[in-house]
Amino acid sequence: MIVVTTAAVAAAQVAEVEKRGAQGPSLLLIPDAGVSWRSWSPFLERNAEKYRMVAVTLKDSETGAAKLSALLDQERLRGVIAVGQGSGGAIALALAAKRPDAVSGVMALNGPITSRGDALDPRPLSLDYVAPDRQDLYLSLLHAAPHSPADTVLRAVNVPVLALRSIPRGPSAEAARKREAWNAELKRAAAPLNVHTAFVDGGEYLLEEFLPEVVDDAVERFVRGQEVKDYSKLLPPLQPGESPCSHDPAYRAFDFWIGDWDVKPAQGPVPPKPMFNRITREDAGCVIREAWSGAALTGQSLNIFDASRRLWRQFWADSNGGVHEYWGRWVKGSMRFSGLVRGPRSGVAVPTRLTFFVLGPDKVRQFSEQSRDGGKTWSTAYDLIYERRK
Repeated sequence: MIVVTTAAVAAAQVAEVEKRGAQGPSLLLIPDAGVSWRSWSPFLERNAEKYRMVAVTLKDSETGAAKLSALLDQERLRGVIAVGQGSGGAIALALAAKRPDAVSGVMALNGPITSRGDALDPRPLSLDYVAPDRQDLYLSLLHAAPHSPADTVLRAVNVPVLALRSIPRGPSAEAARKREAWNAELKRAAAPLNVHTAFVDGGEYLLEEFLPEVVDDAVERFVRGQEVKDYSKLLPPLQPGESPCSHDPAYRAFDFWIGDWDVKPAQGPVPPKPMFNRITREDAGCVIREAWSGAALTGQSLNIFDASRRLWRQFWADSNGGVHEYWGRWVKGSMRFSGLVRGPRSGVAVPTRLTFFVLGPDKVRQFSEQSRDGGKTWSTAYDLIYERRK
């Protein structure tokens, strides 16, 4: 991680800058109002070899374009694609209007890019849609500043603009209404011909959080100058007697963990009492159940793929009264969770990361780390090796 807080950044009123990648097209990643650059962390990790990326945390979204203009010069960014989530899309548009010499395209992921766009994006954001370690970031979405001159800004932008918009899943009156309302709003604002829209069928407001594969594909196509069409998450219709959880292949991503496992520390002495974990699939293939027997405690977890949010969820409870909640997904050959662990006595919520590495058909590593300083530094909580019992 490279967090830049130089004097030049401070002068531009940009709180933090995170840079990844040294080659390929340049991307400027702008979060929603009040949200830090860390909301782009998974995108940065997934695409470090494809793009030269700069993600920012702004101190004040109302004057974000002015702040970012100085940053473009500091980082010597030219031909950059500005990608904004929510109100970050409006900031990206304002930056493109201000710096046509440096910005070659704008992507707006769900958010108002016209002066009345807020009316199309009511934000009764439910926190159960957000991983626990991100909740403090996204609470600020409810207080995004309006962009009253947005119509004028939109008409002043001469580079290609893509608005990626979520609509309800499947053909419905509500989905049709949202399409019509958005298209009517662009017409009212006299949006130029360089503004295009691609709808995401079944998408959530926080597209990068819940549908990263859609964002990756849309960015790649847009960078290449290709047409970005609508995205559909529809699955073929269920056959009689078919379980929904066997129908969607995403439910199979955690199958490598199923089985009976002898467990030992990755390093250090083996405890005198054997550690054992039994992982089974239950409830018509929808739930993965863990039954742990360790040196100091017993416990169990329920794991399920939440198809509406495209995330895996885990809930753990143990004989010490511990309660853990995690959200995660399959990323680059491992199952990666993040969440909060609350002590049964203190009640203090500790940010925790939990990763399952597949080391072979009969070997898995489970690695847990925690942060006591709000995610700035991390230390190992435990590191275990699973070997399948023969």
